[in-house]
Amino acid sequence: MTDVKALMTTGLVMAAITYVVCAAFVAVAPDAASTLGTYVPHIDLNKVGRSVSWGGAAIGFVFVTAFVAIVCGASGAIYNRLAH
Repeated sequence: MTDVKALMTTGLVMAAITYVVCAAFVAVAPDAASTLGTYVPHIDLNKVGRSVSWGGAAIGFVFVTAFVAIVCGASGAIYNRLAH
């Protein structure tokens, strides 16, 4: 039986750490971050003129970490039901 609360907490912490590292990379080296980011969706993000604000970063942090925690918790709950 999977500990759903531990799984949610782990997902939340890992998402938070990943988001902070990524946001710091974007803040320190925005051009390099845009260049590396083009490899994921296979589009040129350097042509997409989008600015990031502190408020937008904070809202993104909350939503991304909450989303990952919910997905981890739901996955654990589904696993517990299917494992029986």
